[in-house]
This record gives sequence, structure tokens and C-alpha cells, in this order.
Amino acid sequence: MASNTIIKGVHVSFDIVDHFAPRIPKQRCPEEDATISRICVAENLTMAINALPQSGDVICAMKDLRLPIIIHAYYIKGEGMNNEEVRKYVPDAEFSGEYWITSVPSSVLRIDYKITGFETKVIQDCFGHDLIILWEIQTKRCKFQDNIKNFLKMYGRNGEGNERQKKIFVDNTYRTVLSNIYRERLEKKEESVS
Repeated sequence: MASNTIIKGVHVSFDIVDHFAPRIPKQRCPEEDATISRICVAENLTMAINALPQSGDVICAMKDLRLPIIIHAYYIKGEGMNNEEVRKYVPDAEFSGEYWITSVPSSVLRIDYKITGFETKVIQDCFGHDLIILWEIQTKRCKFQDNIKNFLKMYGRNGEGNERQKKIFVDNTYRTVLSNIYRERLEKKEESVS
């Protein structure tokens, strides 16, 4: 591993992150390193969104469900590895533009954005999987929001049922739940056409 240098980048999430510490991601692409703890960042907001697994699915699902499309952007500074170095450990890093913060960040600034418009394109990633990428993303800075609360406000149940729904999001991440909802909706549309 190369010597660490000071890195600045953007980390995006659909879930609120209260504390940043390098970790091995639970969700990694095939052949991605499983030994180096890191915080994945990118050069700008668009690259960070597209580097986030299933972000295209999640954003399309939020649009289909008429939810506000809120992305939590964390502008982070800390010791880390540039994209050229990360490419040795992540097969799709050249495409994603990701690089890593490998220390506890020296600074973190959160800004929430509402995505107000975007274009999509389906491409094949380096593993042959369909991947929705976004471009021409239009954003507007907005007040801090919680995507889980936004979802539950629109689609939640009252009382105990709402707590069970919230637990599903907390246990699995907003991104995972919405990505699954989107894929299920696509499959049902395909079935109804056949």
C-alpha cells in the first residue's frame, strides 16, 4: 500500500451518517479488496453518486414513488489513497473514480441536496451487469432531511407497524430496501407486458 497523503472528497449516502471511521464495506464488487478499511469518496457529487452501488436504482425508485430525492453529501478530508492507487484494489475504480480516506477524517461537512432532475443511461459494468448511471444531475441545496422518515411519512403505517418498517430500513440500509423495491417493480412491469 502506498504512503498516505491528504485527500479531500465527497462521500454520498441515502442514510444519515453520524460518525465516520474507515471500515471494510459490507457491499463490495467482485475482486474488491476486503482488507483495507476505508471511506469511499469521489471528486464531485455526480461521480460520488454514480460510485455508490445501486444509486441509479434508488434514485429511480424514489422518483417513481414520488419521494423527495435527497442525497446526503459529506465533504471529507483525511489521509488516504488516490484513484490511481485504489485501482490496484478495486476493479471498477477507473470507471467510478473512487478514492479512499483511510484515516479518521480531520474534517467532515454535511450538505443535503434535493435532486430535482437527471438523465439516466443503462450500461454494462466491467462485470457484465446492467448499471443505471446518472448524468446532468440537477440539485438544490435543502434543509437536513431523513429519507427513512420521508418514506414512512408517505407510505408508513401507524404505531407498531411503522416501527417494524423503520427497523427494516435501519437493519438493511435505505439504499438496499429502495433498490429491492425498484427491481421488484420492474419485474412486475415486465410480467404484465408478457
